Amino acid sequence: MSKGLSVEVKGAPELAAKLTAMGVTSLKTALARLGITLLNKATMVSPVDSGRTRGSLKKGAAGNIWNEGRDSLTIGSAVQHAGAFYPRVLDEGGDKYHYRAGPFAGQSLGGWFTNIGDRSEADMLKALDATKQELLKQWGR
Repeated sequence: MSKGLSVEVKGAPELAAKLTAMGVTSLKTALARLGITLLNKATMVSPVDSGRTRGSLKKGAAGNIWNEGRDSLTIGSAVQHAGAFYPRVLDEGGDKYHYRAGPFAGQSLGGWFTNIGDRSEADMLKALDATKQELLKQWGR
């Protein structure tokens, strides 16, 4: 895990092998789509006090983690407050609550980021389908 709070997509080497067997070479594009999908979802459920954590959940933003490996992608937030990684404190805070009103008001912050993959399954499938459609269009299958 990198500094701060991050999510790593696992199984990428297996996915890359399957895509390569199909003649597909755009694993990086697929992972980027998944990363952006997860960051968008994290932004929607991010607790807000000053807005720095939410603001860091965009690729290239201050405090954002976006590390591309050969067959992996690590995303997250490294925003700090008083020497602590603020998103991690909130994620592991269990008894803390969302600061804002709205659909998450009063709900526990525990796992708000580390459980983002479970909350984003349908969105991730859409992102993968978009990649599939692009590939079908490119190779005419």
